[in-house]
Amino acid sequence: MNVLVVLALALFSVCNADVQSQGAPKINLEQGKGFFWDRIGEAVLTAATWEKEFRQSELGQDVNARITQSTDSVKQYFTALLSEDVMTQLTQEAEQLQVCLKEGLTSLGSSLQPVAEDLAAKLQTQVEALIPVTQSLQKQLTQKTQEIRESLIPYGDRVKDRMYDGFHFPRVTVSKASTHQLFLPSLLIVYLIK
Repeated sequence: MNVLVVLALALFSVCNADVQSQGAPKINLEQGKGFFWDRIGEAVLTAATWEKEFRQSELGQDVNARITQSTDSVKQYFTALLSEDVMTQLTQEAEQLQVCLKEGLTSLGSSLQPVAEDLAAKLQTQVEALIPVTQSLQKQLTQKTQEIRESLIPYGDRVKDRMYDGFHFPRVTVSKASTHQLFLPSLLIVYLIK
C-alpha cells in the first residue's frame, strides 16, 4: 500500500513538474534524475509520516483495537472447536456414520445381486447363441481358403513351367505337393546364382 502511495505521489510530482517547466528551458537528464529521486524521497517520508500519524490518531487506534479483538475472537472460536467435548462428539458421529454406511452398502449389495445374476444369465444365453454362428463362419472361411488355394495351383504350375523353360532345368515329375515344396527353394537358389 505504501509503495502505491509513493509511486502515485512520484508520478503526480513529475507530471506537475513537467507542466510547470513548459515555459522554462529544458532540464538535462542528471538534473531530472535528481529531481525525481528527491520527490520519491519526499513521498516516502510523507507516507511514513502519514502512517505514523494514523496509528497515533484515535481512528487508527480504534481500527487496531478492532483487528486485535477479531483475532482474539477467532482464536477463542477455534480453541472451543478443538476442545475435548467437541472432538468426542465428532468421533461418535463419525463412528455412527461409518456403521450407517456399512449397513447401506450391505443392503445395496443384496438388492443388486439378483440384477447381476439375471444379467449374467442373459449374457450366457447370448454367448451360447453365438457359438453356432462362429462355427459356421469358421467352416465357411476354411472352405473359401481351400477354394482359393486350389484356384491358384494352375498359376503356380505355369510359373514353374516358365522357370524351367527359361533356365533350361531338366523336368522332373513329382507330385503336386512336393512341387510346391521344391518351388521356393529352387527359386532361391536361382536368385543366389545370378
